[in-house]
Amino acid sequence: MSDTEDLVNKGVILRPGAARPAGPEKTFIVTGLGRGGTSLAASMLFHAGIYMGHHLAEAVYEDLEFTEAFHARNRDLLLRLIASRNTAHQKWGFKAPHIHAALSYQDIGLFRNPHLIVIFRDPVAVAGRTAIAEYLDPLTAMRECLDGLKNLVGFVDNTIAPALLLSYEKALLKPEPFIEAIARFCDIPLDQGQRQSLLAVVQPNAEAYIRTARRRFVGRVEHILDNVLHGWCWEVGSLLPIELDCYAGDEKILTIKAAEFRRDLLEAQYANGNHGFSVDLRRFNIDPHRTLQVRVTGRDFVLPGSGLMLREYERG
Repeated sequence: MSDTEDLVNKGVILRPGAARPAGPEKTFIVTGLGRGGTSLAASMLFHAGIYMGHHLAEAVYEDLEFTEAFHARNRDLLLRLIASRNTAHQKWGFKAPHIHAALSYQDIGLFRNPHLIVIFRDPVAVAGRTAIAEYLDPLTAMRECLDGLKNLVGFVDNTIAPALLLSYEKALLKPEPFIEAIARFCDIPLDQGQRQSLLAVVQPNAEAYIRTARRRFVGRVEHILDNVLHGWCWEVGSLLPIELDCYAGDEKILTIKAAEFRRDLLEAQYANGNHGFSVDLRRFNIDPHRTLQVRVTGRDFVLPGSGLMLREYERG
């Protein structure tokens, strides 16, 4: 080893945290900002043989069951998931971007011997990817990114759990130290063949990720029956209901959730079928010549079937 080896920035920061309890049991929590490189770290654990969940979102290794529990803020469901995983696995993990927004730092203690793996990425890259994926203005995405980074660091600083902080950019430039840091932190023994397999996983702009990195919404504004507007909307790969804004002309008249159960959606394999919506329009007294539009809240995505005049839907 050269005299300057210790001076090389490998993009790895280890915070040992509190003394570890005896025994091999560990829970690995991969977090960071959304679109910030967490998929790469989660893929390392997955391909190294760590159980990362049964219902994984394609190419991003995100556990949909934990995502649902966090989104619903359902503590009982969260505790049941943790207990089930603890019973089945000594070591297991899950990926949860923005965990600092879903849990308080004290709640990390709900997990058995938690170990945080936190990925950081260039904010311009995060904002750019978020703008594409979330249908957002890039500068809006940048402001959200910088706020998120501040909150994420505060979360890590407050918890006493061991934490491994990693640079996404350094991982792409020098994947060997990235892989070794994760293996040591997680006590995963690797032979040369396993190291080579993990090296093959480290790919910038992997095609499978790019195909799935943008949120995909499907649905339709369908028709009006007895003054009630009907339609549906689903985010591909998610069980969570989508929030929608309804407009008459340029005026937003209300915000709703596409959460109604429809058997036709279930039979068409749109997740659990809970993605329909209906809006009683009588109380809005809308001019029949005004156009109706339904958009995903906070996004530029307009639901197909939007843009017709009220009287045209009534013919549907």
